[in-house]
Amino acid sequence: MNSLRTHSANLVNRTDNASLKKELEKLSEKIRFSDPVSSPEISDFEKELSEKFSQLENAVKENNSEIAEKLCKEVNFALDDRNTACRNNKQ
Repeated sequence: MNSLRTHSANLVNRTDNASLKKELEKLSEKIRFSDPVSSPEISDFEKELSEKFSQLENAVKENNSEIAEKLCKEVNFALDDRNTACRNNKQ
């Protein structure tokens, strides 16, 4: 999660598209305040999150704002799944 936190913060500055930048800022904040602790039980969720985020990074680097905005939503969903699994694992 620490690597994802750093990459998400850096990704915000890689676009000039205002609406995409806003979505990336929200995503970065959400990642920033997510539980940083990992465990084997949530590794599948983290793998999916990492894959989606990698796709998002590529879309931003290629200046494909339409795809990037769609992927922002997918990363958000993957992060929600990961965070839910993390909370459930602690109970």
